[in-house]
Amino acid sequence: MRQIHIAVVALCAAAIACGGNDGNTSSNAAASKIFTFSTPITASAGEKSAVQAPLGRAAAIGGSSGAAFALASFSSMTSGLLGSTGAAFSRSEVPAPGLKEGSSRRVEFNPNCISVSGNTYTYKNCQITFAGAGFSGTETFDGTISLSSDQRTVNWDLTVRLDLSGEGGSEKLQVHQSGTVTMGSNRISGDLRVEVSVSSTTGSTAAFAFDEDVTFDLTYQSTPFCVTSGSVEVKRVWTRQPGQAQPDKAVKLVWTGCNQATIAKSI
Repeated sequence: MRQIHIAVVALCAAAIACGGNDGNTSSNAAASKIFTFSTPITASAGEKSAVQAPLGRAAAIGGSSGAAFALASFSSMTSGLLGSTGAAFSRSEVPAPGLKEGSSRRVEFNPNCISVSGNTYTYKNCQITFAGAGFSGTETFDGTISLSSDQRTVNWDLTVRLDLSGEGGSEKLQVHQSGTVTMGSNRISGDLRVEVSVSSTTGSTAAFAFDEDVTFDLTYQSTPFCVTSGSVEVKRVWTRQPGQAQPDKAVKLVWTGCNQATIAKSI
């Protein structure tokens, strides 16, 4: 399967973390699928790190919307536990309130595409265009993000569409991501979902699509950071197979103590 290199760039507006909702409430095949798992075995250091690393970054920020958004990009968790999909893109490079922007690309939308009502931020047909190295493209963002009054819970629903064209052909990507994360002083829980579809005419026509779902409810200690109890389940379901068929996958990790976890894999 050919690697598709696409980056969903950072959104920033009014010094608040961004997100979106284009009005779609598309179903997620991974969230609805029930897997059968093998007998749990001791999780490896790499498997535990795939979960603990993003959680550790969130915990370091503290109980705020910034901490919640540190988990909005969970591609490292799913790829670390389920393997690569061949679609390389960042689901979120969104800077949180009070944090410096981490992306080298600075995005400024027309302010007319952004509206604010209380703690809800809405993006409607926000577009950027770019070009370089023999290609040009457009990214379009639609959606909403809502923060709780204490900024410990964030809900987002974002659709990103990207169109690339160049001498070698064209690529189209659509990513719909939604989720909720609640960050406490020693507990974090959430449900993160993404639906991805990719088509390309670069070289030869290719298209594929998959859904992923990550659910977790975990307690942790801050110093030194480690997960102490709880579980996380990570699932991927292909809704359109690439040229070389890929299996649906899932894993479930259960923590029984600091840095002590078992993992069960789908069969």
